Parts: sequence; C-alpha cells; structure tokens
Amino acid sequence: MSKHLKKLFIVFVSTIIAISSQRVFSAQKETPSKEYRKRMLGNNAFNSGLYDVAMNYYKNYLKDAAGNSPAIRDAYFCLIATCLRSNKLDEAQKLYDELKTKDQAFFKNNANEQRELEYWKAEILLKKGQTENAANIFKDILKNASKDEKKLIINVLTGLGIAEIRQEKWKEAEKNFLSLKKIGVGTKVNNCYSAANINQYNTR
Repeated sequence: MSKHLKKLFIVFVSTIIAISSQRVFSAQKETPSKEYRKRMLGNNAFNSGLYDVAMNYYKNYLKDAAGNSPAIRDAYFCLIATCLRSNKLDEAQKLYDELKTKDQAFFKNNANEQRELEYWKAEILLKKGQTENAANIFKDILKNASKDEKKLIINVLTGLGIAEIRQEKWKEAEKNFLSLKKIGVGTKVNNCYSAANINQYNTR
C-alpha cells in the first residue's frame, strides 16, 4: 500500500467510524407501517450480511408498497444497494432501469429525487469499474445538490472519494473525505443508502 493510500485509508476509516456512530434508520416510527416493518427486517438482515434474506424482505416491502410512490422508490433503492453488496451487478442495473422507466415523469419534475436516482447510477458504474464516469456523475450531483440534501451529499462524497482514490487523485480524495467527516458527524443517515459504497474501498 502506497504512502498516499495509507494516509487516505486512515482518514477514510476514521470518517466512517465517526459517521457510523450517528447512523440510524432515518424514517423509523414508533409504530411502523406494515410495509416499513418489512424494510426494518431487511435492514437488519442487510447489516448482518444476510443479503439473500434482505432481498426477500425488500421485495416484500416493494410488494406491500403498491400505490405508495415514496415507499416504492425507497424499496427499489434498498434492492439496488443489496445487489451491489452481493455483487449482482446485472440485477442492480435492471432494477435501476426499471425504476427510471416506471417513474420517468416523476423524476423529470422532481430534481432532488432525480439526483438520488443518479446517485445509484453512479454507484453501479463505480462497482462495474467505470470509475471516471461514476466520478463525473458524483461531481454533477454535488454541484446541483442543495444544503438540505445532506444525507445524499454524505453518500456522494464517499463514492467520489473512492473513485478518486482509484484514479490516484490523492489530494482530491483527501479533501472529499475531510469534507465528508465535517458534514457527516451528527447526521442521521439511512443505513441502506450509504452501505453500498462503504465496501468499495479498494484501488482496483
């Protein structure tokens, strides 16, 4: 491991630890709805590395969320994250394409939701090794995201930092991780959204 990579690894790990200590389920309710209970069970399985189990819960979450557009999109994103974690890239791409087509009109008229969709496109590209393309999408999201989209920005900074390490852009990566640490501490982040890219810290 190079000197640059060792330094960035320390920054990265300390950042993730700091953020993880604050991470909770952002939409958790005292009395969860029927579909959200499936999501919670899926999250528990996901965090335990039981990805096949998580997939089943998220699929049921999607099924129960019929007619509830926010829950449907959330279920798709959880499914994509699980596919990325379990290296099912073709399935992740299929889910992304399916959601993009299904809710095309909605995304066109909702810029913040469109950025969230683009985030997952970048994650899929990053996992496929299309690092430069992924980095460009991450940068576009950061350029257009509002300060209110803090959770999305945290995830994008993580993905972009990883992409820049792979491109050996050491200074840029360090800058992003330090920004990530600054903005991330004290922020409640949805586990499923950020968990996909934490695993990708390698330079291949």
